[in-house]
Amino acid sequence: MPEVPRLLAHRGIRIVRIAKPLLLITTPIGVLEGFYECYRLAGGLLFLMVAMVGVMGVALASVVRVIRREERASRSAAISLHPKENPCKS
Repeated sequence: MPEVPRLLAHRGIRIVRIAKPLLLITTPIGVLEGFYECYRLAGGLLFLMVAMVGVMGVALASVVRVIRREERASRSAAISLHPKENPCKS
């Protein structure tokens, strides 16, 4: 295993600097290349491929929206559950 800098070793952070940018660049290029090949091989089916990718994009956006909404709700519920505590009256 490669040596992790001491500054980051105590936090348990593993440094991967190239994977994320590489995926962010190559994925859209691959999708566009797939669209081109679909058009070249069977032009009419490009509509179905674009529709499928669109449905998957909407599904992904829906999941992200639900996760963010539930996170907001849980944070506001946690805040409302712990108002200023009253002193014990025994």
